[in-house]
Parts: sequence; C-alpha cells; structure tokens
Amino acid sequence: ERQLQALCGEFRSCNGSYDCLVPGSGGKDSVYASHILKTKYGMRPLTVTWAPHLYTDVGFRNFQNWLHIGGFDNYLFTPDGQTHRLLTRLAFDNLLHPFQPFILGQKNYAPRMAQRMGIPLVFYGESEAEYGNDEPEGPDRARRYYVKGDAPVMLGGVPVESIPCDPRALEPYLPVDSDGLRV
Repeated sequence: ERQLQALCGEFRSCNGSYDCLVPGSGGKDSVYASHILKTKYGMRPLTVTWAPHLYTDVGFRNFQNWLHIGGFDNYLFTPDGQTHRLLTRLAFDNLLHPFQPFILGQKNYAPRMAQRMGIPLVFYGESEAEYGNDEPEGPDRARRYYVKGDAPVMLGGVPVESIPCDPRALEPYLPVDSDGLRV
C-alpha cells in the first residue's frame, strides 16, 4: 500500500493532465484498477482499448458503462481489417494460433499510447499469472513483452519484412522503441 501511494505521489499530475494509463476492455479488472486509481489515489487515468474482433452485447455494454458511468476518457483502437485478417491467416497457417495478432496488438497498444501521449505510468488490471503464465518477479512487466529487442520481429510466424502489406499497417502490432520508456 505504501509503495503504491509513493508511486502515485511521484507521478500524480499537478495540472490536471493524465498521469497514468490503464489499458482494458471495461471488464472487472480494468474497471476496478481505473476506479481505485481515480477515487482512492487521486490519479487521472487515461484508458485505452484494443478493440475485440466482435463485441458481445454484454461486453460492449460493460465498455460503455466504464466510460460513461465510471467517468473515464478512452482511446479505442480498431485495427485495419485487411491487415488483421492477413495476420490472423498467417498466424493460423504457420502457428495454429489465429488469436496471436489480437494478443500482440493488445499487449503493445498500452506502451505505444503511453509513449505517444507522454504518460509515464501504466497500470495493468490483471496479472498474466491468472492465465497460466509464470508469476512475474515484482510489479514490473518484462521489457521483452513490449520493447523492441535485438531479435528479428516475427508476426504470424514470419519475419515482418516478408509480410505482403504496407509496413506502416503493421505498426500497431509491433513492440515500441525503448525511447522515453522507463521500466
């Protein structure tokens, strides 16, 4: 609790600008995280969402309630349908994992938006350990998940350079450069 209070105190905006970013869909984790940050810790979170392939009625209602009843600003990103279909087909054909483009887009959208908006602090509402992944060693998300490294970047099981589309259309799926990011 003290560590979180100190962290929020370090990054809390004095001029009303966004001081943290919360990615999410409007589900219980992102709603709770953004609500507590706003009401208990006095933060001004910006919320960001990578759109699902298809909304369910309940999912879309929860998303709308998060913003309109919860009182949060949100950037909703819907990827180019042609590129998304191409990446989904490549991921299925090469990896038997058609969900990979959605996962990569969702993982990379928050740090990309934080970097773009100059927001220094990102809070995730859920731990990846809830889904069978290893428990992280501490609160920081491993850089390898969202920052470009030395290894070649692959999408759908192929190098990005060999994907037959405009390279700019792939940007939302790719990890960010480490410029301006502090981990």
